Amino acid sequence: MEAGFVGTELPSMGVRPGFPARLRPGPGSPRPSGPRRRLYNLHLTLIMVIETAYRGLAAPARYDFARARLDEQMSLLG
Repeated sequence: MEAGFVGTELPSMGVRPGFPARLRPGPGSPRPSGPRRRLYNLHLTLIMVIETAYRGLAAPARYDFARARLDEQMSLLG
């Protein structure tokens, strides 16, 4: 789910065409999708940062990319 959400908030991650249109809250939905979307994005970006060390990925470019996305996501959360 977070892979689809992330492009709606962070254009640098790539937008998946048509995905945002399917996110309209249904009748009686208790919360707007914005906070939920941001939490999914935070989840994905944290995984991306953490897995570089956990999986022993040596390429610093991968960590640098993920870390920059995490900084972007944190700024959206305020």
